[in-house]
Amino acid sequence: MTLKLSYLYIISFILTFFPMFVIYIKKGTNGNIYIGLLTTILMYLLFIILKNKYFKKSLIILSKNTIIKSYLYYIGYISFALIFHIILGHYKANISFYAVRIYKFYFAAILIYLLPFIGIIIGIKFRKLLKLFIFIIWILFLISIIQYFAFVFNITFLISIIDFFSNARAALYLDSTNVQTGLRAYAFFSEPSALGQFIFIIMPFVILISKCKDRIFKNIFLDKLVKKSFLTFMLLTLIFTKSPIYLVLCFIELLILLLINYWNRIKRYLMSIILSIIILLLILFVLFINYQSQLEQTYIFRIIKTIYSFGDYDKLVILEPSLATRIYAYAIQLIAFKKAFIFGCGLNNAEIFVNSFYLSESLLPPTAENFYLGYLNKQNLCNLNRSVVYSSLAEFGIIGFSLYIIFWIKNLKVLNSLKKYFQGFEYSFLIALIQSFIAIMIISFYNLNLDNSIMWLIFGYSIVFIYVNKKRNGNKKCINK
Repeated sequence: MTLKLSYLYIISFILTFFPMFVIYIKKGTNGNIYIGLLTTILMYLLFIILKNKYFKKSLIILSKNTIIKSYLYYIGYISFALIFHIILGHYKANISFYAVRIYKFYFAAILIYLLPFIGIIIGIKFRKLLKLFIFIIWILFLISIIQYFAFVFNITFLISIIDFFSNARAALYLDSTNVQTGLRAYAFFSEPSALGQFIFIIMPFVILISKCKDRIFKNIFLDKLVKKSFLTFMLLTLIFTKSPIYLVLCFIELLILLLINYWNRIKRYLMSIILSIIILLLILFVLFINYQSQLEQTYIFRIIKTIYSFGDYDKLVILEPSLATRIYAYAIQLIAFKKAFIFGCGLNNAEIFVNSFYLSESLLPPTAENFYLGYLNKQNLCNLNRSVVYSSLAEFGIIGFSLYIIFWIKNLKVLNSLKKYFQGFEYSFLIALIQSFIAIMIISFYNLNLDNSIMWLIFGYSIVFIYVNKKRNGNKKCINK
């Protein structure tokens, strides 16, 4: 592996964690959001030139694997459905409306998906590839914390530097100069809730790496620093996003993961933990009784009211409009699924497809966000918040959705069969990978785009574990299971 190719790969890998792939063609969009695309494509071109033979041999090794087969069926069907709907004239908007959106999906689902595997093939050591993933997550948390305090103390130069790398915000809104997030962390993501979504997906890695006894980094100080601070940094970052939905979802996920991964420790102190929880609840109750009016002005009370509003759409429109907007979008996409049950309406075509019926057939009234977010200059165009589950049903029909589920299940089955072949840090990463797959499916019911680069990057690690196990053990039965 050449040194330059190694550096180029690491840069491409790091940029995967930036929202530079959240590309919308809009007037005033800063040019540096294309850096990730150009760097990754350049890395692939160099790789093909320098390592073409190795790539072919590696593909042959994996060619009979059940995960690769299910992946190819899934991508192949989506491509077929795309061409099918184009031929039938179902793509009725301007080509500029579709081009970047379709590119985003294929970029994430192919280039980002293969990125971990490419790293192994060009000579990056397996453990280094895993460590790179963990270290970047830790750095992201650190940057989020720095950003939050930069907002608090109005350190403008720090805010400007971080915003330069997260300028997808400028592309996501009509007028980026008017975007106000308040004192909320979003790091390199488009908005605070996107950072909350990221935390929900990668939380298993934080929990399992924090408890891993195996040394991860060669530097002892760095190893202890990351392990000891990982969970704390994650929780601080989550709190600083101030996203009610993700605070609730991530808190529930945290409790479940702690019970699963720390049960042997927890049961030793179970009575003490229960007693501490009871005391805490009593303290909170007393504070609520005595300081109710003051608490009603706090962010915590908004979270409590949001929880109580679940099931009441009209209240959610007022208390948590983002959630209400998503619920409305999902209801519309289910109607679209009923109208195009088999083949769907085509990749990234749901907004146009539902344009003729979304106001008349939905049982729910649209929220202000349905008309406002990025669609003020497009008359009668519904704003659909995207989710893997509902978008797949609407755009790919029952066939495409089923193929996605099969692909997801195959990954879980193969990864589970590999557990006995790895130890230490590698084993912890593998278990975290399995748990992250489950987290991805859960959050797919709320808000996770099909072009989410982190989701596809995590999917891509399945191939790496399969390939490494094959090279070490030659275990064909396990690999092709």
